[in-house]
Amino acid sequence: MRLTTTVFLATFLFFSCTNKKATATADTSNVTTTSPSEMIKKGYVKATVKDFSKSDEGCGFLLLLEENRQLLQPMKSISKELEQDNYKIWLKYRPIRPIAPICKKGIPINIEDIKPR
Repeated sequence: MRLTTTVFLATFLFFSCTNKKATATADTSNVTTTSPSEMIKKGYVKATVKDFSKSDEGCGFLLLLEENRQLLQPMKSISKELEQDNYKIWLKYRPIRPIAPICKKGIPINIEDIKPR
């Protein structure tokens, strides 16, 4: 009985331990079929990816809201396919209060969803 329990626990631990790097990925489905007014009704805002990786502060890629020109700092890195300067996106996000922000530019956010436009 002990051997069975030990084998079961070892197998469970082995398969449950995987390396999952957290990134915000783009859902490219329904990009062309959704109108801007529908996206806004769903809670998305228009934004543009900006490359601040060459700045002294090490900000990386920030998001610029088109509505009010406000800079947003994602706490998780965005997917590589979106890491292009001036890339237009639809964004659904939530502002947060981090303990120690990485960059002084932009408001720290958690990305709930991000889609190319």
